[in-house]
Amino acid sequence: MRTKVFSLGLSKKLVVAGTITMLLSVSLLSTLTEHVFAAPDKFGIEQLYPNADGGPVWFLNNEEPEDDDNFLMTSANDIELEEEEEEEDSDVFELDAETGTQKHGVRIHADSPDGEWRNVEMTGYFKLQQGNDQFTLIARQGPTYNDDGGCGAYGYYGMLSSDGDAFFKKKLFHHGGYSDSTAQRQGVVDNLQDRWIGIKLVVYNLDSGDVKLELWVDDGDETNNWRKATEYVDDGGWEVAGSDCGRDGDETIDEGTRGAFRVDDSVFEFKKLSIREIVGSGEVAEGALLEEGGAATAEEEEEGGAAT
Repeated sequence: MRTKVFSLGLSKKLVVAGTITMLLSVSLLSTLTEHVFAAPDKFGIEQLYPNADGGPVWFLNNEEPEDDDNFLMTSANDIELEEEEEEEDSDVFELDAETGTQKHGVRIHADSPDGEWRNVEMTGYFKLQQGNDQFTLIARQGPTYNDDGGCGAYGYYGMLSSDGDAFFKKKLFHHGGYSDSTAQRQGVVDNLQDRWIGIKLVVYNLDSGDVKLELWVDDGDETNNWRKATEYVDDGGWEVAGSDCGRDGDETIDEGTRGAFRVDDSVFEFKKLSIREIVGSGEVAEGALLEEGGAATAEEEEEGGAAT
């Protein structure tokens, strides 16, 4: 087996009967955890939401990632890139981002092929080998961290900790500019050590102009058993620490140029990363998911709603 290694000095089936599904309104569906049946992408990973017509799509180049002009990997320390090959191609990459501090790690960026990401579904599979940080997917990310006084550093963060806790953060500028953790749900999956976990971050605009965030997990190695772990709506009342760059501390993020996958102070493997521009605008997006067979899980039916 051939394994490609990036060394950094420093990566449904609860189906409700058709009658009940027909009774689920779009507004109700948006507040519930769902299991879905959906079309697979080029890696065989289910797409929860349909692609936007003519919208940008990015998939990790499994052969030579650095040959992709839209791919960029950054770290606070120097990056040493190595590739290790075995007998066959496994399409698995390993990153050593173990640095002794959670402020340093690796960011895998994917620039939009047409210069803008807006309503997106981001996907990746990850295996934690060493460390206790979180896997972070960043949507509507700005084009840079440090240029322009840090004003190009912003984004919506969907996070799954090594202990299996799910939550969101928002960033509006660098340095600082982070919100507190929001919509946190503890123990949505078991500890992530030495096993594969699928993560999706979905971000799209609602008809009201508010921004919907959803974090989904597939608790298994590509079993496509996608389950919504937590969700949140940024309606303009979600504040970050302070204000800067001409932005108020509670502004929503309308769009970005990059998506990113981030892990700090850890050694981990990853595979099958992707970002797709999806159908947005609230009712259209949720309606599309409903048509694909979305339904509430038994857990959410018992709890009477989703996380807040």
